Amino acid sequence: MLYYSGLIQILLVILVLFITIETIKWINHLLLLKELKTIPFPSHYEKVLKKIPYYNLLSQDLKLKLHYKMMIFIEEKEWLGIKKDVTYEMKVVISFYACLMIVNLDKEVYENLSTIYVYPYEFILDEVKSYDGIYTKEKFILEGQSSGGVVIISWHNAKREAYHFKNHNVIIHEFAHELDFEDGVADGVPVLDNLKYKAWADVMFKTYKALNAKSLTNRFWGKYKLFGSSGAINTAEFFAVASEVFFEKPKSLRKNFPEVYEQLKQFYKIDTIKLFIKGTN
Repeated sequence: MLYYSGLIQILLVILVLFITIETIKWINHLLLLKELKTIPFPSHYEKVLKKIPYYNLLSQDLKLKLHYKMMIFIEEKEWLGIKKDVTYEMKVVISFYACLMIVNLDKEVYENLSTIYVYPYEFILDEVKSYDGIYTKEKFILEGQSSGGVVIISWHNAKREAYHFKNHNVIIHEFAHELDFEDGVADGVPVLDNLKYKAWADVMFKTYKALNAKSLTNRFWGKYKLFGSSGAINTAEFFAVASEVFFEKPKSLRKNFPEVYEQLKQFYKIDTIKLFIKGTN
């Protein structure tokens, strides 16, 4: 009995410590939010943003909302450079695209994300793959990765894509994976309103299956070339690639896949077509 009584007391102490630590973290979070509302957006941050064509498409109201979320993101996340120090330009560029994606979403700023690693160039990942019970060790050259509350970004690729409209944007891609994984599963289905899951599945999975079929034959891609073979790997990759196209090539997406565009517009709560009225696509 003494053993079990002691064990219960230890567990209670651990529980109290956990609750205390989490409470302190929450209080600090609230204090930070309050403080950031009173701090002007740094002018050297805005100088970087003005070099990003996408930023110049936004309304003033949207910019102000974005500034606040960016400051939270920059302050609350841990930034680690690999073979290169993390500069404020890196923080501003990465946080701009990450926060643009959630600027109209009523949620915490990537609550489950703790750390952003910034590599100077692409990085190599060793991974063990199984093919019908035969295991092989393979190397992959990656521009980015998202896993377990950590995002890895190749700055070489991110910078090149950030200052020009392109078909690909590694920051949007990896943070789409973060949004996808908020429910604990990377399956191409982010957290949606309950009544919207069926419509999402009908549209997104149907499009993914058609894309996957094109990829398997590697012929007659037609309009599915907009997503490319990387979007055909699995449903999680399709959501990430479709998100890139939604933000980078919205006119092409709506023209070729209006239902996909509508689903992403409803999820992100932003009409990227309207943003591009002043730009080109």
